[in-house]
Amino acid sequence: MRQEFVRGKRRYILSLDIDLFEACVINRHWYGETNRRHGRRQELFTDLGVAKSRFTAVQAYLVSRGYEPLPHYPLHGCLGGAVRRAPFRHGDRR
Repeated sequence: MRQEFVRGKRRYILSLDIDLFEACVINRHWYGETNRRHGRRQELFTDLGVAKSRFTAVQAYLVSRGYEPLPHYPLHGCLGGAVRRAPFRHGDRR
């Protein structure tokens, strides 16, 4: 899951990922569009349910502090992170 927030010239990216060792990781990254101020924080969880509840708690906190969620636009032509190609036919060049 990934959610982006904006407040004036400030941006905040919040994401929930599962790593190779099946640990749940909440990544928080904040930065300014016009300056060099930024920060990053990671939180590790072993339970996905606890991680999801923490994710929603951070979302609620950001909204209470004046951040507005940006609309999510899915990428066109992508399926599961990979671009789908037409099947190879005899005589085609790639």
